[in-house]
Amino acid sequence: MGWKRLDTISDYARHGIDLRATCEQCGRAVVIASLALSLEMQRRNLPRDLDAVRRVLRCEGCGSKRPHLVPVMRE
Repeated sequence: MGWKRLDTISDYARHGIDLRATCEQCGRAVVIASLALSLEMQRRNLPRDLDAVRRVLRCEGCGSKRPHLVPVMRE
């Protein structure tokens, strides 16, 4: 078993790993495709490190900007 550096959302996309974002306010959870998120961050000319991703994501349920991010393997 090897180790993978997952510093940016692009690293997640390269290794086939998506993100589960859980809202710390209301508990709503969604799986976000890392490739689509990486491309959107690039299109908006935003940095792709995970801190920048956390600042951009907003809960569709309550509007909170406090996601908890966990890597999940694609099925």
